[in-house]
Formats: sequence, C-alpha cells, structure tokens
Amino acid sequence: MDKIFLSQQCVPCQIGADPLTPDQIAELMPELDPAWQLDQNHKLVRDFTCHNFAHAVQLVNDIAKEAESQGHHPDLYLHDFKHLRVEWWTHKIHGLHQNDFIMAAKTDARFNSRQKAS
Repeated sequence: MDKIFLSQQCVPCQIGADPLTPDQIAELMPELDPAWQLDQNHKLVRDFTCHNFAHAVQLVNDIAKEAESQGHHPDLYLHDFKHLRVEWWTHKIHGLHQNDFIMAAKTDARFNSRQKAS
C-alpha cells in the first residue's frame, strides 16, 4: 500500500477544479494504509501515536517540510503530548484531490521512518 503514491508529486490544483467523486475516492482509498479514514467533511484523516512529545513534534516538522516542498498543506493537531491528527483535503476545491492521497502516503512514510529511527 501507499507505494503507488510515494513516487508521485503534487500537481497545482486550480480554483474551480472538480473534487474527486465518491467513486474515485472509493477506488483510491484501498491504496492507502487502512488507518486513513474519510471523515464527514470529506477529508482524509489519520491519528498517529508517537513515542513521546519530541517524536510527535519531529513528525510535525517532517510533514511540514514535505508539505512545503510539494506546495500542499494539511491541518495538523498535536494533542495529549504524543498524539497527532493529520487531515488532508484541498482547500481550493473544498474536497479531495489526488494530491491528498499522495500526501497521505508521504505522511505515512515520514511516520514509519521516524518510528524506525527511535
């Protein structure tokens, strides 16, 4: 899983572009780790539990660095000192775009790399 998206780069999304349809989303969801969920607001959401606060902050920084390099940014919520909720969706189109799936996979790769390093 995730491999299909890891080698891809985000492409600029134009205001007014159509978000993915429910059928397109259903087709792409199995390519992600099953921990990713589609919430009621049509965002890709995953909760991560890190080893400690320092690892959680490092993960936030890793995700931020990747997001900046791709020009696509998530909503990040660090809570209870070692829990991180990551939400991907495309603000410009008020829905999901393939970029969100690419970044969800890249987020998983960053988390997995950080977990192995500790």
